[in-house]
Formats: sequence, structure tokens, C-alpha cells
Amino acid sequence: MANVAIPNEYKYETKNGKGITEVWDKESIERWFKTSDKYTKLIPLILDVDSPVTQPFWSKFKELEVIRNEIIHQKTSRKKATDVDSDYLKSLLQKKIFDNIEAAYELISYICNADISHSYFPLGFGPAQIHVEELEKFSDQFEVVTEGNT
Repeated sequence: MANVAIPNEYKYETKNGKGITEVWDKESIERWFKTSDKYTKLIPLILDVDSPVTQPFWSKFKELEVIRNEIIHQKTSRKKATDVDSDYLKSLLQKKIFDNIEAAYELISYICNADISHSYFPLGFGPAQIHVEELEKFSDQFEVVTEGNT
């Protein structure tokens, strides 16, 4: 979702440790920025929302990010090619993993509630502005159009 919120032509400028200005385009941001940095540095600027770091769910979300990284970026210190680093399974098998997963939902809700007008955000997280109408017959809502009847 963080990547979706970044406009295609967006550029992020920052000074590195040597004082050199770096310009990051959307593709570089998507590939090289940590997810948590996207939500703390970029999304607040782009959507004009407060950073989520002060929210109660943030620490649990950060834990989930660590678990995600352990899964995606397996350690390369294996003795044989068939060895599997399964340390991350300990995290997945703990009861608190559900709190971490819930924190991701809370983060998405937080961002969607801040900007419900974003065309790519999933409906259902924020207050949807959809009018629900009950129909007697579904088929009455359509008109049959044929080649001769346009």
C-alpha cells in the first residue's frame, strides 16, 4: 500500500551523511526504502498525514517488518545448499504474531482513514461513500442492447 500511495512522478530529496543531495524516484523508493521508512518519511509528506510512529500499533508493526525481512532475506551462512534457516519460524509460532498482523491492518486503516479519496486505496478500511440500494429484480436494472437496438 505504501508504494501505491507514491505518485508515479514523485521525487524524494535528502542529504546523505556526506552532505550530498540524493534524489530518489518512485522505482528507487519502492526497491530500496524500508517499508517503515516509507510510512514515517514519505507517506506523511505525500498524503499530509501525521507519522504513525506515535500510534499504539507502530511497535508491533515494526516487529512484523523484522519478521518479514527474516523470511524474505534468508541468512546466507548455511553450510550446505540444502540447509534452511528456520529461525523466523519461532516468531511465526508465537501467539503475539496475531497482534503483529493486526498492527498491519491498523496501519492500513490509519492511512486510509486519513485519505479516503485516494483512488487506489482498498475500500472497506475507511468510511466508504457508497450508496446501497435494495433491488426487487436485478434484471430490471439493465437494458438489453442488440446490434439493431443501439
